[in-house]
Amino acid sequence: MRSRRRSRAAVVEREVVIETLGDQGDGLARVDGRRLVVPGALPGERHRVRFETSGGTTGANRVVAKSLEQRASPARIEPLCPHVPACGGCVTQHLAADAELAWKQERVRLALERRGLTAPVHVGHQSPLQSRRRLRLGVQRRGAELWLGYRGRQSHRVVDVAHCPIARPELIALLPALRRALQAWACRPEELVLTAYAAGPEVVLRGGDGLTLADREAVSAFAKTADLARVAWQPTADVPAELVVERRQPELSWPGLSVVPPVGAFLQATAEAEAYLQATLAGWLEGSGRVLDLFAGIGTLTAAAMSTGARTLAVERDALAVAALRAAGVEAVARDLDRRPFMLPDLARFDAAVLDPPRAGAEVQSRMLAAAHVPLVVYVSCAPTSFARDAQLLVDGGYRLCEVRMVDQFRFAAEVELIGLFDREKAP
Repeated sequence: MRSRRRSRAAVVEREVVIETLGDQGDGLARVDGRRLVVPGALPGERHRVRFETSGGTTGANRVVAKSLEQRASPARIEPLCPHVPACGGCVTQHLAADAELAWKQERVRLALERRGLTAPVHVGHQSPLQSRRRLRLGVQRRGAELWLGYRGRQSHRVVDVAHCPIARPELIALLPALRRALQAWACRPEELVLTAYAAGPEVVLRGGDGLTLADREAVSAFAKTADLARVAWQPTADVPAELVVERRQPELSWPGLSVVPPVGAFLQATAEAEAYLQATLAGWLEGSGRVLDLFAGIGTLTAAAMSTGARTLAVERDALAVAALRAAGVEAVARDLDRRPFMLPDLARFDAAVLDPPRAGAEVQSRMLAAAHVPLVVYVSCAPTSFARDAQLLVDGGYRLCEVRMVDQFRFAAEVELIGLFDREKAP
């Protein structure tokens, strides 16, 4: 039997013109029919690149290039942060704000177009700098040093962060003290999740071998010194966090509703984007008597629905979030909507349905809604691709996609938030 030999990689150097930005913010060009990814490049720029590609007739479909020189685009600006490009937290700090908005808007439009859908896609909101209120940071030890910051792009390596133009200043101000504390504690968390509340910061230590009694005492002392609201430890992201110390109870307050969020609760990335989504939803729901809020989380959109006077049922898989909503006086039920979606008889009771699912979308529940006769559906998403898939299901079932608004709360990142309105009564 003949052994297969791998074809040797050939180093090629070419001058290319960047055609567009990919979904991850990289410049895309084509060489000999293959897609070429040029990190940091912008449309219209000419780059001389050197890259590796396999020999033979079946080379790789995607090769990664290193730019050797460039002719800058008018949309290119100087990055705000000294950690660019090593830090993976941002991918478009070199792109002017209006061009970044246009890129994200076009990604939403193209996602719909691929599903045969057309609808107005408006830029609704762009969050200001220094507004990100929840950060997930990696922790790495390198000899005697401890590095705390975002991970490098497509890497597990942590970039030690001293500045961050997108994060709330009170969270970045914590980092020096956190580094010193982590070096002293026996616990070895692999990740920290920081959340800014009005009551003070929350810190969740994630991973590692757990906390000793000495660690717990040290953490409690640190919480007092750093004036933290609370600190918790979480073995992994998919299990509930264990509260270590709570000095003040965080509270989320909206007109007519105040909720005490469980430790590590999901929040919209910025308070400004949250307020925009709530105001948009409230305007669209005006006049709806009974509203079903699916994937309700801790009640961000529930509050908006209730503010219109609608009787609202919140449905959420997380039992701790449901308990928090009930404690706040919200009608809420715990239910895994991927396994047990609301069926036709249940849906018939509602005038409007609101969905804010995880990144994977709500395919199972969307199929049920498509077969129902709920007059109005509002869908919030952070993933244009899964949104477009579910939108196609609704449109095929008789809904009209009336409008989509893009919400840029993930400044300089590839993520896109959006909110879409579907109306069955006006569908042709």
